[in-house]
Amino acid sequence: MYEKLLLSLIAIVFTIQSLAQTQGVVSAVREINRIGEIYSQKIITLDNANAIILSHGSSNGNYEFYKTADNSTNADLAIIPDGFIVKDFQILDDGIYFCGSVSNKDIGATRGFIARATIDNLFYNASFDFDTIQNTQSIDKIKVYYDNNSAIQIVGIGIDNNVQHLFIHCDENNNWGYDIYQSSSIAEMFDDIILKGNYVVTVGREDNSGYNLVFRRYEKNNITNISQTKFINYTGWQYEDSFLADTIGGNSIAAVTSGIDGGNNLITLAHFINVLSLSMQQIQAYGSNKYFGHEYRLIRDIKYSYIDNKLLILEETPKFSTTLNPVNSIIVLDASFPYNNYYADVFYSYINGIDYKFNSIKEYQPSIFVTTGINPNNNKVEIWKGNRSILGGNCNLKEEIGVNFLEISNIYYIEEMNLEYSNIISWRNEYPNNQQITISLICQ
Repeated sequence: MYEKLLLSLIAIVFTIQSLAQTQGVVSAVREINRIGEIYSQKIITLDNANAIILSHGSSNGNYEFYKTADNSTNADLAIIPDGFIVKDFQILDDGIYFCGSVSNKDIGATRGFIARATIDNLFYNASFDFDTIQNTQSIDKIKVYYDNNSAIQIVGIGIDNNVQHLFIHCDENNNWGYDIYQSSSIAEMFDDIILKGNYVVTVGREDNSGYNLVFRRYEKNNITNISQTKFINYTGWQYEDSFLADTIGGNSIAAVTSGIDGGNNLITLAHFINVLSLSMQQIQAYGSNKYFGHEYRLIRDIKYSYIDNKLLILEETPKFSTTLNPVNSIIVLDASFPYNNYYADVFYSYINGIDYKFNSIKEYQPSIFVTTGINPNNNKVEIWKGNRSILGGNCNLKEEIGVNFLEISNIYYIEEMNLEYSNIISWRNEYPNNQQITISLICQ
């Protein structure tokens, strides 16, 4: 299979406005002159100053990648062709990998896809390779790594044509052949996938009843070697949303979701799991707020900060502050053992009187966080860069909330996963658009 789409290249001149802020505070909001959907942004930092952002454009309906730099007066834009829904992307050295679903006249149906390109080819040569994954509707999240032979491995999670959740492994050693694994339980849900040490880890739920957490561990260099554990939920809070996971210090990972007590009380639950011993170390819970239903994920993203062993949780809070309406916030939880901090710091994105909808969080460097989302006044894509170590100014409004610790160790093993089928990926080519776009600094 081989396909070409040739789109025109457009250059747009742009300017950067000066920034006024409290002296000594490293915090700013930059606005990209593009219109985006409010809950679709993801960001990955390339180094201390450069990042790549994914967003779904609400004006043209296409998914778009932006390459931004702190020390540059422009940003590059790659517009993915019609028919592609991009769910996730990853960076490995100079390569960019992304996934999702695609539908066009050649395929004749909606299928999951995985794509790859060098960063330069995507943004400056307007090209990427991709192929669809047979019998799948969508590949929702991926991770990419080198194996012991320095070959690239792609792992991911998604759903098949029967809406059953799946785990996929693509192997460069085997001509990009791929294997798909599924649970013997058709109701099991795969929520997130991360890399931890020598393992690939998936975190999910037993089913949509919202009570039990399922943890699976795959050896990076021998994916068929799988260990699995189920953690019974004794917190008293039914899991309301899917889990988001990230690696933290030592041998542990964090898996975060929101819970509900059967009424209108909502709480955030951060589970800390030891990957080697397959044991739950602790659950940190905070919030306990009233809410009246929601149609979106309250927890937008999480990121572990190595500098101070803290877990950053980006979420839309029902109401932590006594003075603000529901807003986005960054919750900073202690991820050390043993715990000695019963309070969490909260940084609000209530900037210039606007409730910014930030959806993805990373760190440029120690304590310097960067998030991306939407300005609700004009729907433009924005970046909020802040310093957690320096307070002051309306970009770093801070409060504290109490944290409860729950010691949980109840586990039992679950059934093995089965190999469903194997096939070979045959990469095809696509050509996105490439532009330079406007950024304005608006935080003071």
